[in-house]
Amino acid sequence: MQNHITSAKLYNHCLCPHRVWRDEHSDLEEKDSENEFLQLLWEKGTQFEQKTIAELGDFLNLSHGELDERNKKTMEAIKASVKMIYQGVIKFDNLLGIPDVLELQANGTYVPIEIKAGRGLDADDDFEVGKPKEKYAMQLAVYIEILVGLNLMKEKIAYVYDIEGNKVMYDLNRSLNTKTKETFWDRYLKRKQEVLSLINNFIKTKPAIGSSCKMCHWLTSCKEECIKNDDLSRIFYLGRVDRDKITEDLHIESMKELAEQNVDEILLLKNQKKKQGDKQFLFGIGEKDFTKYIRRAKLYQTNTDKPVILENFVFPDKKYELFFDIEDDPTQDIVYLHGILERVNGKLKYIPFVAKDNSLEAERLAWVEFWNYIKTLPLDNYVVYYYSSHESSIYQRLFNKHPGVIDISLLEQFFNKENGAAVDLYYDIIFSKTEWPLYSYSVKSIAQFLGFKWRDKNPSGAASIEWYNNWLNNKDSKKLQRILDYNEDDCRATLFLKDKLVSYLR
Repeated sequence: MQNHITSAKLYNHCLCPHRVWRDEHSDLEEKDSENEFLQLLWEKGTQFEQKTIAELGDFLNLSHGELDERNKKTMEAIKASVKMIYQGVIKFDNLLGIPDVLELQANGTYVPIEIKAGRGLDADDDFEVGKPKEKYAMQLAVYIEILVGLNLMKEKIAYVYDIEGNKVMYDLNRSLNTKTKETFWDRYLKRKQEVLSLINNFIKTKPAIGSSCKMCHWLTSCKEECIKNDDLSRIFYLGRVDRDKITEDLHIESMKELAEQNVDEILLLKNQKKKQGDKQFLFGIGEKDFTKYIRRAKLYQTNTDKPVILENFVFPDKKYELFFDIEDDPTQDIVYLHGILERVNGKLKYIPFVAKDNSLEAERLAWVEFWNYIKTLPLDNYVVYYYSSHESSIYQRLFNKHPGVIDISLLEQFFNKENGAAVDLYYDIIFSKTEWPLYSYSVKSIAQFLGFKWRDKNPSGAASIEWYNNWLNNKDSKKLQRILDYNEDDCRATLFLKDKLVSYLR
């Protein structure tokens, strides 16, 4: 049986090339048990697909049956000029694709469309309305190459129906960004060749620890291997690309080896190589990068239980300290919990604002209640502590989604760092002014490193979304309490971290 290149393999390659290799060649017993949150995402995605396709009008449903039979029916439908085909199977050469929709065009060609329970574009300063997501573009590219090969398509243009109801055009002849001439199609051809080499075992990649690992069924075994090998990806912000470049050009494979390096000597070698015409030597890794990487590698060698403070900082002196965290479900585009841990004169009080169901009105009411509470506080005598920009970006969306709840000035005041009303512990302090012997600077990683413990054995935002969806189905008060306990612990972890940081400055 031919080992096809599929859209799923291209998608996974964007997330992690090693996953593509492992899915083909690793022992299945090394896989983690089924992730209930991933199952929920799959179910939500399927529901959104079905809802979207139903709204598009009449279609031929080819989502069931064996692949060969579905392929036969798809080609028959195309020959009969069926206007819309759902989950048809198309093949060409060693490519296999199952586009969500094949839509007949006026000129007799077909255009592939993917239905995504997420936003169709990534926010980007280079583009006014955002830029295409590479992982989506790579999926669509597989369909395009198949259709072009079958003489059913000419232009490299496809579409994504997204969670907000937009039909987003993906022009694969467009450059990846404003800084390069490389197009999405160029990138696809490169990725396709590497996927082919991986599935045929011509090359083998190494595991790396990264943000996409949390959703992967190889997480546990890959993480164990990285720890065992003292892998460079355990250094915060040192990703797979830089790891592989450092290993290839400097023959350094472990943190211990990197900790022994001298930045000046590396830069001297890089300049020598550049003068000799080798512009790819350590390409993209500069002095600032190496300074941070080596400093962090050295910190690992000390076995310390404390961070390195790179720059002093002072927290606002306010009567009310608010430790703030929200819970949201992107699959339903809803913020279902706003949590505040209030500290006044040393006394703590947890105050949750919950959306009673997943309706637009329930989300609005929870947000109204949250702001009614904020309005009771003395305007110049409270400070909000949160972790990363997620809360502020989500609140900007809620402001646009629920007009009339608050004035924009109140939202700006709430996140105003200049007057001491808000502190983003991650960007303002952890990321910019400290170093930790950790591969992740998430609040969970750092708080647990310092000794904080969540009450739940499985504390994560993904788990909270799963619990919320379960609670919506049966309104079990215990499930709601689990969500509240988790959110409160997130707020308490933020407080715990803030107080620890203060103690390190004494």
